[in-house]
Amino acid sequence: MKRFIAILIIFIVLFFPILLMADNIDSTYKYSWGENVGWMNWKPSYGGTDCGVTVYNKCLTGYIWTENAGWIKVGDTSCAGGNCCQTGTTKGYENDANSTDNDGDGVADDWGVNNDGLGNLSGYAWGENAGWINFSSAYHQVVINSSGEFTGYAWGENIGWINMNCSNTLYCGTVDFKVKTSWAPPAGGGVPSAFMPLQPPVGDFRILINNGAEYTDNLIVNLTLFGGPDTARMAISNFLDFRDTGQELYKMTKEWNLCQGKEVCREGEYTVYAKFFAPWGTASKVVSDSIIYKITPAERLMVEILTKMIEILKQLIQLYAQLIQMLKS
Repeated sequence: MKRFIAILIIFIVLFFPILLMADNIDSTYKYSWGENVGWMNWKPSYGGTDCGVTVYNKCLTGYIWTENAGWIKVGDTSCAGGNCCQTGTTKGYENDANSTDNDGDGVADDWGVNNDGLGNLSGYAWGENAGWINFSSAYHQVVINSSGEFTGYAWGENIGWINMNCSNTLYCGTVDFKVKTSWAPPAGGGVPSAFMPLQPPVGDFRILINNGAEYTDNLIVNLTLFGGPDTARMAISNFLDFRDTGQELYKMTKEWNLCQGKEVCREGEYTVYAKFFAPWGTASKVVSDSIIYKITPAERLMVEILTKMIEILKQLIQLYAQLIQMLKS
């Protein structure tokens, strides 16, 4: 009997916060995608009990489940009643390391994912196998738009990028996934959405090939890409319709092959096109830069010599074959 009571007490301590939760994640749209952990379920259950994520005005509570990394908790539950989020208040999680209980919840430096009330998320989730997951990294922020859809990317030091919405990569026609909640920011709250334009950098969006050089004697070039302060991803192609490419993480420089996707690459002008994307999916206008591929006189002479040598070699092979035939007859 004593053993049973002890087990019951441990269960209550560990799972009491879960038993109190009733998540507000959509039953269909409940998955995000981690590049190293696969599908992540934001509406899981444990023993028939709902333990999914709940979005409040100031913070998130609950758990995410992934087959490859186990449980991920979106907020500290070490406070009295397991409610470090302090739902119903304007406090949220501290997410600092000053060893001080700044928000009066009885725990110093409590952690979790906060909501600014407009859908802009920040702070950290934690998983024993996944480690810390940042919802507002230097390059991306997770945002809940006016439809209750999570957009953008979270970053885990141990598990890499977590994609909240298929619209981030324009793959919804292939795999339609997203995390969606019944919570939504107030109308007119200024939350970024699919209709909010991407903020340009100083001097506007642009791309430079070899720092704006006019000529190159090499088909391998260096691109400099000028995205804005909220640019998260980019697409680059040698074709205006971007037929051969998808989105990738934004970075300011990239090595590029002017011949990529083309069957023949002769001397002449080459153009590279680029588009930039916000975490919530909005794209910039298409920008481009051109450069003339022209080999040097010495290289041209070498090519001509090699071409002549190949022609002579072919003729010698033919003569040799004829000679062999004559000797046989």
